[in-house]
Amino acid sequence: MDDGPHTDHWVYDRRLPIATLLAIAIQTITFIAVASAYVGSNEVRMRNLEAAMALAPGVSERLARVETKQDGAQDKLDRIESKLDRLVERRH
Repeated sequence: MDDGPHTDHWVYDRRLPIATLLAIAIQTITFIAVASAYVGSNEVRMRNLEAAMALAPGVSERLARVETKQDGAQDKLDRIESKLDRLVERRH
């Protein structure tokens, strides 16, 4: 039986409430403001890091040398501790 036109399909309504348009506009403006602030803050941080790196040439090489010396000192301390442990074990 045919009860008339079928209404079970989706229909696009061109009417849009002002409140919806206003909400979309506010969300868009807020997104743009937050995104630009985030990008701006990252640019400032990057400039500061670049300036700090320019002021301290050779820091990475010096740091590598210090780390190498620290590793050597740690090895010496480990040997000293093992010798002390052996001396303590002999006395007991």
